[in-house]
Amino acid sequence: MSNKNIFQQDAEIPSIVQQKANLAFAQIYARQDEETAKEPEAAAEAKPKHLEAIQKHSETPKNTASKKLPRATIVKLITTSVAAVVTVAVVAVAIAYFTGKNIGGVGSQFTIMVCADELDFGRVLPMSEDPAEKSFNHYEDWYGNVSYSIEMPISVAGDNIKSVSYKVNDGCFQVVSIDSSSIVSGGSANQDPHDASTYDEGYDTAGNYLGTTIVEYYDSFSMDYGVQKDSKYAINIVNDLTDRMDLFYLLGYPVSDEVTDAALTYMTRDLVITVEVTFENGTTSTRELGLFAKQYSAQDVTEDGTSYTYTVSGFFCYEINNVDEETKKFIGDQIACVEDYIKTYDLNDGKTGPDSRVPEYYSEPV
Repeated sequence: MSNKNIFQQDAEIPSIVQQKANLAFAQIYARQDEETAKEPEAAAEAKPKHLEAIQKHSETPKNTASKKLPRATIVKLITTSVAAVVTVAVVAVAIAYFTGKNIGGVGSQFTIMVCADELDFGRVLPMSEDPAEKSFNHYEDWYGNVSYSIEMPISVAGDNIKSVSYKVNDGCFQVVSIDSSSIVSGGSANQDPHDASTYDEGYDTAGNYLGTTIVEYYDSFSMDYGVQKDSKYAINIVNDLTDRMDLFYLLGYPVSDEVTDAALTYMTRDLVITVEVTFENGTTSTRELGLFAKQYSAQDVTEDGTSYTYTVSGFFCYEINNVDEETKKFIGDQIACVEDYIKTYDLNDGKTGPDSRVPEYYSEPV
């Protein structure tokens, strides 16, 4: 049999071969952008067995070589470009993935963008383009009430996309339309009561004036594809938790940066962001994203103009079904670290209120 037209022939690829091929090409691609890891300094002398593994994890996220795209003039509003992430049989995987082309009529391809950077196979990306701009807030009280807000600078890019839908399984979306009518074309509104936010008055959480705003809350919502390129908006994931004395102690009385980050990861461990794209031909494609927290480097300048570098906590985004083993282990170590602290110091003892005991290793509240 002649092999001249091998790419035009149909072949039945065993499932296990297909899976191994996909993994191999993903790893080859990931290694192109791999950076040298920097070991963070130890933060506490007394620590659970899992904390040392967490501290050894690189401060710089794996595979975060710059692929920046132009940004629109809006807080976390992302300008998109055409790209595709495809999964097809064996050799076609490499061809389609590295060229970004639609080979063999595969279709239903789109790329997740986080702060205008491509969330490729095996990559993790920070949820803020500038680490100095805190992209999340959390609050906890003596009664185990915990709330948080996390900016979601996530969009999609691809060919022939009609609309994009977002869904979160825990908490809801705070959708802020700026200087326009609502960007939401449809969805399921969240009916829970919500405290007034700075966005209601046209300001972001840092006090910067954005413009006239419409603030809405949704469990899931859809927007036309063109909206994310042509409109100004901000999207946040917000949640209110109760009976979480474990998080009250861990976040309200910090032990170390690593343990605080682990607690933030533990807080969002079950959070799943589902992104579904509907194409012009009516077909759909879905991806699931998760979050975890870790330290990374930020830069600032003193009054005399001297530049300096410091570390800051931040949330990172990853694709749940395409996470690399190093990140998966890091998240697992974080969760195990928190579980060790909760068990060792009985942080879920059920006691609430200002008269509750505070473990002796904690300092005064911050």
